[in-house]
Amino acid sequence: QFKDWLERHEEYEAPRYTFRKATMRLTPVSSITYWLGGDEGDPLLVLHGGPDLDHRYLQPGYDRLSKNRVLFYVDLPGRGESKLKDWPRLGVDADADSVALLLAKLNMRNVDVLAHEWGAHVAVRLAEKYPKLVNRIILDNPAAPSFSGWLADVQATEQSAKEPWRSDIQLMKNPLPLFYPEIRDRYASLGLFTARLFNPAPMVHIAPLLIPDLEFRSLVLEAMGEFDFSESYANLKKETLIINGKATPSVPVVLVDPSKKPESAEAKKAASKDEKKADKKEVHWTINLALGNKKIRVTTIDKAGLLPAFENPEPFEAAVLSFLK
Repeated sequence: QFKDWLERHEEYEAPRYTFRKATMRLTPVSSITYWLGGDEGDPLLVLHGGPDLDHRYLQPGYDRLSKNRVLFYVDLPGRGESKLKDWPRLGVDADADSVALLLAKLNMRNVDVLAHEWGAHVAVRLAEKYPKLVNRIILDNPAAPSFSGWLADVQATEQSAKEPWRSDIQLMKNPLPLFYPEIRDRYASLGLFTARLFNPAPMVHIAPLLIPDLEFRSLVLEAMGEFDFSESYANLKKETLIINGKATPSVPVVLVDPSKKPESAEAKKAASKDEKKADKKEVHWTINLALGNKKIRVTTIDKAGLLPAFENPEPFEAAVLSFLK
């Protein structure tokens, strides 16, 4: 299937958008590469997912936004064309610091940010640590904010995956003598990514652009440990739009009404007993987030999963541009 996708991708003539590439040295051991392109409008900083991917897989879906905004793609340090030697610092905070330094060197302030999946963590921490650099935030299918939630989402994806992806994912999790670990990881990553789409058709053009890096991902996750950015998300002070694909597999949580929090331990215990008796409404974690923070709103794109910009582009584009008016 992947081979067929690659052949079809090579025959595909995508709409042509012009982007200017530049590289800026941030420190003696790191540099960051970025691309600017668009007809008009203010810059829209784009942060890719991962933690080990680069910006290329987003272009088939996001490039069309350059008709209304100047898109500002970035390869985070250590990914794609952004070089990072000796891994001096790794993790979301290090990425946020690098992006902040890039914006400062370019004399850019009050920038709108569009972040996909893992990149949402970088956007949230960037806004928290450097509020003057960020204006509004769009989080496209943000990854779960904690390590345990992130793993739970991966497991939920494995369980909900359709054939043949489910069998492929399980097969590639086991040691295979004919495949190097990096090869197994690439196919497992492609399988997981495909399983999170409403329709796998976009993978024709995305699969060749998804280049996971097993070694780098392992180093990032090891450096971050049991991370949890829940508090950073809950305390967002910037106007934020969260866009979820309706078909994206995820672990639901119980709906919480922030106006009815018990204060004492006894009240909490009593409330817990009442909750067990009551009907529970399970929702995506981002719904609870929006309930507790008036700066955050959530919209859902029908007939889309992890990549609504490609799966159902018109509603996605309308949601983005309406928010950025």
